Amino acid sequence: MSNLAVLEEMLPAEAMMENVLQFEAVVKTFPQYEPETIHTFYAGLYCREAKLKANQLAVGRVHKREHLFYIVSGTVNITTPDGVEVITGPAMFKSKPGTKRACHTLTDAHFLNIHIAESTNVEDVEKELLEDDPDSMFGPGNVLKTKLIGAK
Repeated sequence: MSNLAVLEEMLPAEAMMENVLQFEAVVKTFPQYEPETIHTFYAGLYCREAKLKANQLAVGRVHKREHLFYIVSGTVNITTPDGVEVITGPAMFKSKPGTKRACHTLTDAHFLNIHIAESTNVEDVEKELLEDDPDSMFGPGNVLKTKLIGAK
């Protein structure tokens, strides 16, 4: 059974967001995994590429703007506007402002977020495109703030 199964019954956007936040609180209690992340800037675009291993739990930050989100490869349980879905890449989504996703990778998975951006470095582009979240487990560039929750 999916770790995200509790989210399936809550389809309205506000209810889904509340459940993603509750799920994130639980995820924060587990040892954390830092996915391989590649940042590419080209011709006014920013591409954030993340590669996650199988059986990982991930919760993203809130996006400020519309953008494209791709599951390039792999199979994942992921929150969508329609609920929690099992999706095998390749698959593309149009993400709206306010989007925050929760995901459980069933296999190794490869993701792309593609944004229109003015900024040309990771720290600035995250300020431009993502809502501030001082409680995020990750700092700029998708780098863990601590290797394990509770580590000093």
